[in-house]
Amino acid sequence: MKRIGIAAVLVSAIVGIALGVVYHGYPQAALKAINIAYEWRAGVKAKSMEIDGYEVPYYEGGEGETLVLIHGFGDSMVSFLQTSAFLTEKYRVILPGVRGLGKPPKFWIGIIPFGPR
Repeated sequence: MKRIGIAAVLVSAIVGIALGVVYHGYPQAALKAINIAYEWRAGVKAKSMEIDGYEVPYYEGGEGETLVLIHGFGDSMVSFLQTSAFLTEKYRVILPGVRGLGKPPKFWIGIIPFGPR
């Protein structure tokens, strides 16, 4: 019995250290894995469309009446993924990326016209 307990502690320690190394050494990889899990649970797919010559990312999923959830300042379209898990059961949910916020494509940087269009 002692060997099983020691083995369980060692395995837990190794897994914990490995997760810590990934999280602290490669945070983008850890966040990407979490994001993929949220997308899967929410039942949405990452898509994009071209608007005024710019590629705009968005999530879409579910069926029924359409709900468009637009995030606030300093956030991104990812902010509604956990909420969407409950909404996609009854609604078609669209989570658009707002230009200048979140993670826009690299070519937007420096050329985003702010102000009325």
